[in-house]
Amino acid sequence: MFWELSKLKYDAIALLGGTLNQKKPPFKISWVLYRLVSYEFITIFIYRLGSQLYKYRYLKPLSLFNYFLHKLIFKVDMHPSANIGEGVQLVHGFAVVIGGNSIIGKNVAIFDGVSLGKKNVGHQGGMPIIGDNVILGSGAKILGDVKIADNSIVGANSVVLSSFEEAGSVIAGIPARVVK
Repeated sequence: MFWELSKLKYDAIALLGGTLNQKKPPFKISWVLYRLVSYEFITIFIYRLGSQLYKYRYLKPLSLFNYFLHKLIFKVDMHPSANIGEGVQLVHGFAVVIGGNSIIGKNVAIFDGVSLGKKNVGHQGGMPIIGDNVILGSGAKILGDVKIADNSIVGANSVVLSSFEEAGSVIAGIPARVVK
C-alpha cells in the first residue's frame, strides 16, 4: 500500500554513499540518529509522505498542505505529483524545484539550485524526464518536454531546452549541448 515510502531505505543508503545493490549502509552509523539530523533525508521523507497521500482522492488536501509546509520550512519545492525514483540524493539540496509530473529515475544526484519544470508558464507542455544514474549540477535548469539519458551529467548552471538521448553524455552550457 505504501510503496512510495518503501523507497526511503534506498534513499538513506544513497545518502550514506552506497548503491542500490547494497542491503545496508556502507559504514556503521545509527540509522535513527542519521535520519534525525540529515536535512536531505528529512526532505526526501517529507516528499515521499506527501506523494503517497497525493495518490488518494480524500487525502489530497492533506498532501497539498504537506507540500506547502515543506516549501515554507525547507525551501525545497518538490511537487507531490512528481515521480522520483529510489536512491535519489539531494546534495546540498537547498532551492531545488521539481515540478509536478516530472519523472526522475533511480540513483540521481541533485545539487542545489536545480529546477525541473515547464518551458512556458501557463501553457500546456511536457515536463522533464531524467534517466537513471544522472548527475544534475548546481543551478542546472531543465525545462520543457525533454529527456536526459541514463548515466549523463548535466553541468552546473546549464540550461537544457532540448532532449539528450545518448547515454553517458556530458551536457553543459546555455543553451546546453553535448561537450563530451
